[in-house]
Amino acid sequence: MAQTVFEYLYRDAGNYKAWGHVVLTGLVSADDERALREHLDSEVFFVAESVGVPSLQRELWALSGGPTEDDHGFHEFHGFRGLMDDERVEEPWGTVEEFLGRFQRRT
Repeated sequence: MAQTVFEYLYRDAGNYKAWGHVVLTGLVSADDERALREHLDSEVFFVAESVGVPSLQRELWALSGGPTEDDHGFHEFHGFRGLMDDERVEEPWGTVEEFLGRFQRRT
């Protein structure tokens, strides 16, 4: 079965970044990506917890000793890509349809 990777990042106000991804079952079309962007703030930003995607803030907190004044709630959509043959296969987060539905219900 085909799998798609949703890549995203958290960038605090100091421009420190933490990258993350979730694996989805199924393929994402160009129309799917356009539809997703319609449900993002400025076609890029989203609050991870509002759609059930793991927040990446804690990765930076591990380096800073906890939350800082540079923190905020927004994560950034980076893109979709296919799962590479040499990547470790992990348990899928869910299907592409379920994933896109969470963004549609958020707005």
